Order: sequence, then structure tokens, then C-alpha cells
Amino acid sequence: LRSDAEIKAFVDKQGLGDKANVHVLAKSDVMGDKMNPVWKFMKDETGARDPGWNFNGMFVITKAGEVQRVPLGTSHLQMIEEALDA
Repeated sequence: LRSDAEIKAFVDKQGLGDKANVHVLAKSDVMGDKMNPVWKFMKDETGARDPGWNFNGMFVITKAGEVQRVPLGTSHLQMIEEALDA
């Protein structure tokens, strides 16, 4: 995905675009010296590895403030709903 508009379209296609508590970062680096600081924080909090693709690295923050990594193969919407209900 090469632009913020393409990222938004992808998120919308996943059924997450209209969720009030879903916040998507703008296009940014997820590895290296220019890594987005929010991404770095969530990666460090969960011990996640560098993603092969941006959407292989998704995180949710529970109501209790705990950062959780969305496991690969998990329904994105299911993981978010479960985290928000926790």
C-alpha cells in the first residue's frame, strides 16, 4: 500500500473503518532508524518481531491499557472486539 488513502481503503475492506475505537497509523516506517514511535512502543511492549508486511503487525490496546499483538490468522474484528470487551 503506497498511500494513506490505500491504507484506509484496506482497513475499510476489513470491516474496521467504521469502528469508533479503531485508530490506524498513517503510512510510516515500521523498521529501522525512522520507525514510527507509536509502532516502536507497541512492538517493544509485546516483544513482536519486525513484520514482513505492515498489516502482519497489528496491535490493540485493551480498556485496561494493555497492548496486545493481533496474532496472525486471527479475525481482526474478532480480536479487537475481544480486547475491547476485556
